[in-house]
Amino acid sequence: MDLSHLFYFTGQCLTLDERPFLRDAVIEGLPSGGIPLNAFVSLCDAHLVLPAVYLKLKRHDITDRFPDELNEHMEYLCSMNRERNQALLGQVREISSALHSKGIEPVYLKGVAHLLDELYEDPAERMMGDIDFLVRESDFSAAVGVMEDLNYKIWWQCGDVPEYKHGCGTPHHHYHTLRREDVPAAVELHRMPVPGRYSADFTADMVLSGCREIEGQKNCYVPCEEHQVVHNFIHSQLVHSGYRLGKVHLRDVYDLYLLSQRCQLERVLSHLRGKGRERAMGYFLFTSSTLGLGNSFYAT
Repeated sequence: MDLSHLFYFTGQCLTLDERPFLRDAVIEGLPSGGIPLNAFVSLCDAHLVLPAVYLKLKRHDITDRFPDELNEHMEYLCSMNRERNQALLGQVREISSALHSKGIEPVYLKGVAHLLDELYEDPAERMMGDIDFLVRESDFSAAVGVMEDLNYKIWWQCGDVPEYKHGCGTPHHHYHTLRREDVPAAVELHRMPVPGRYSADFTADMVLSGCREIEGQKNCYVPCEEHQVVHNFIHSQLVHSGYRLGKVHLRDVYDLYLLSQRCQLERVLSHLRGKGRERAMGYFLFTSSTLGLGNSFYAT
């Protein structure tokens, strides 16, 4: 079993809800068939989709064929991730409320936007890193002050970090990463959604003008679905050099798949130009291949 086959097998496991007829084929492959269970779990873990894949398999009554020890471990992992994400959303509410007191409207980006937008059937599906949010340039300095008032500190102030590792100046598209010991996630405060070299097609004004408020959440905004897809592409394939290195993470693929159920990918291309548009088309086609969805996902 080579990694390529395992990669595609894992991608197709993520579409079991849409294609339940694949259940028998998955059962034949796991755990006694041609898919080595240890390698499968390791790949899912490396691509940050282990909870998502496990919960998919569980919904389709496949995990009862796994060793009891693995199921117990996965249940614990999912429980801990669900708990962390709920705490993270509590952290978002605190930040939003503090910003509201200064008249600042934050637009949450990437994974936290997906959680707020209830993109996942179970919040435990998404492995989260930090909290990213965007504010207007005119509000940027005041937003930094709000975060300082909430006792967030620049990351190198939160431990015994050698001075030579400290940053210098303020990063161009977001402030230094901020941390606080009693909350689960670090925070990145953005003045631009993406680094400047990729911002011609994806500006702060574009995201801010197209954002929408999350119902039932005070002062919580997220980009529209089309902009979330554009951000997914730029972050995965350009900022993290996925296109240049020929590398795609399954977490990005899964997010794109769920977002594609809420908007038309063909319309997303209107936001991109030149090579960016061509590379986005390639990314969409590769995602379609990874998930085994063919023209039902994206056709050109």
